[in-house]
Amino acid sequence: MMFMFYGMRPEEKEYVISWSQQNNVQVKTTAELLTADTVEQAQGADGIVALQTQAYPKEVFDKMSQMGIKSLSLRNVGTDNVDKEAAKANNIRISNVPAYSPNAIAEFAVSSMMQLLRQTRKVIQYVEDGELKEAVALVGKELSAQTIGVVGTGRIGKRVVDILQGMGAKVVAYDPAFHQPGIDYVDDLNDLLKQSDVLTLHLPGMPATEHLINEKNISLMKPSAYLVNAARGMIVETRALINALKERRLAGAALDTFENEDELGKAMAQGHDNQDSDYQTLKSMDNVILTPHIAYHTDIAVHNMVHQSLDSAYQFSQGQNPENEVKF
Repeated sequence: MMFMFYGMRPEEKEYVISWSQQNNVQVKTTAELLTADTVEQAQGADGIVALQTQAYPKEVFDKMSQMGIKSLSLRNVGTDNVDKEAAKANNIRISNVPAYSPNAIAEFAVSSMMQLLRQTRKVIQYVEDGELKEAVALVGKELSAQTIGVVGTGRIGKRVVDILQGMGAKVVAYDPAFHQPGIDYVDDLNDLLKQSDVLTLHLPGMPATEHLINEKNISLMKPSAYLVNAARGMIVETRALINALKERRLAGAALDTFENEDELGKAMAQGHDNQDSDYQTLKSMDNVILTPHIAYHTDIAVHNMVHQSLDSAYQFSQGQNPENEVKF
């Protein structure tokens, strides 16, 4: 038995080896992503395991079917980059890792809020420039005194609420899908935007959430409010956010995801900065914190992503029904 493991990252190596040894199964790895050109490297595999933000196109599933490979196990949550119709047409079963570490992302989101409230980026820049008087003069805000609006209260959003409530913050949530006990909800997103001193997003990327935060409703937020996005870049209309920041209609933002992050990632992997004008604008703002989609990236999360995806691949190969199988 053998599985093909695409998009191998250095930090995943020890967990791939440990899973392979524990299960006595060969795992062939490559740093290359899964594309129509690289899929042939999986010839003879009993399943494919992959992690990437770029698309899994129709051609990949067509070739998988031709090679007799019937499963694709994703090491992440999102499936918005999967050609679902092509997967179904080729009888390719898909799994994901829906909860590799909700705590990792929740902690990152809350730490981003605290950095915004304490103007950490400005402080660091002043210190690096030797302008200590200016750094000391900056006045921060305390998280416990803020009203935090949480959009989406699934595994990650719920953990964000738990942390915030433990720190004494007032939390109000909006979730069109379901309500969790112990959380105060509003039925209208606009009401949440008006109330929030900090807005944090924890929804999946899908057509219904594209530009959920946009030019029209950003105008409802307080000029003193901050936005945190550690979910999916598509949820926020980037140009609308930039306009609000430039015009001081929003105090700042922490973005771990960005609308064009696939293109940004490719450019940076090739060793040069991306010239996307929106990205460059945001990067230049001292009230914006940009990170490269790393909210999930902890040792616990990497272990879970590798082991759970390989577990699912193994179960597929045995004709079983993995708990994490995605039904389209």
